[in-house]
Amino acid sequence: MTPDEAAASLWNWSLEVYADPQVKEALLTLQDRYFMNANLVLWSIWAARSGWSFSPDQVRELAGSVDDFATHGAERLREIRRYLSGPKPGFEAETLAPLRKEVLAAELHAEHLIQNRLASLTIALGGNPAPSPVEGGDGFARAHFNHLP
Repeated sequence: MTPDEAAASLWNWSLEVYADPQVKEALLTLQDRYFMNANLVLWSIWAARSGWSFSPDQVRELAGSVDDFATHGAERLREIRRYLSGPKPGFEAETLAPLRKEVLAAELHAEHLIQNRLASLTIALGGNPAPSPVEGGDGFARAHFNHLP
């Protein structure tokens, strides 16, 4: 699997599972209440289900590779988007809606870049996944998740 194939696989899988309202709610809770990076949570499950198993140090390396950009890029865009969600003095919500939509697009682009980075490092650190879903993939996912910052 190439880095581009891994990136497409992770992104498409993430969009598919995030479309489930319960998954979306759980990820937003982890993100907003527990300050977890939803992309890392998704990566930990996707990687394990794809057959990759990483050591705690490798998981920390992967997480560290996107931490700064997630904090200063994607999270800042999310803050701006949320700020624009309601009316502001002198600005009606409907006049802010187009700007909010543009910021959302930028936020999603930032999330996509984070996942591309994670997928690229997955290939660099782990080679190719198992040809079929691995028995014990849930255990791998739990191990990855437990080593996220």
